[in-house]
Amino acid sequence: MSNLVSPIYIGTLNGRPLRFFKAPLPEPHLVWHAWDDLVACSDLPRDRRRALKNSLQHDHGEKIRTVATLSGIVTIAPHFMAQGFIGSMVENGFMPASADMSYTIQSVDAWNVMMSCVAEPQSRKLFLEAFCNTNQIGSCKAGAP
Repeated sequence: MSNLVSPIYIGTLNGRPLRFFKAPLPEPHLVWHAWDDLVACSDLPRDRRRALKNSLQHDHGEKIRTVATLSGIVTIAPHFMAQGFIGSMVENGFMPASADMSYTIQSVDAWNVMMSCVAEPQSRKLFLEAFCNTNQIGSCKAGAP
């Protein structure tokens, strides 16, 4: 954790900032989010947010990362964790129904910022690989079965 990591995009969810980061994995993956930001975007009480973070670290510590940013230490997590969290928050009334689509649009915006220097055909290939890697679908490389 010696290097500072900068978000690739900062969006807004439920009126609060949400930072997106490049996945800290060697192969392409969909963008990761700042878990701390995501949970703060919900209407959960502070003690419940703290308990969720402790649970996340205990139950899924191998799937998340802690990184140093200019604003401090942040826990970042993969795309699928945001989807599950947001779905649960919407279902239980702690986020508006629009939160799911808003997150999806902003994660695509973050991906596009990250790929802004990559030519269109290569960007599409990388997106397909990232989608498959993130969702553990198997190989989605061009020509793979």
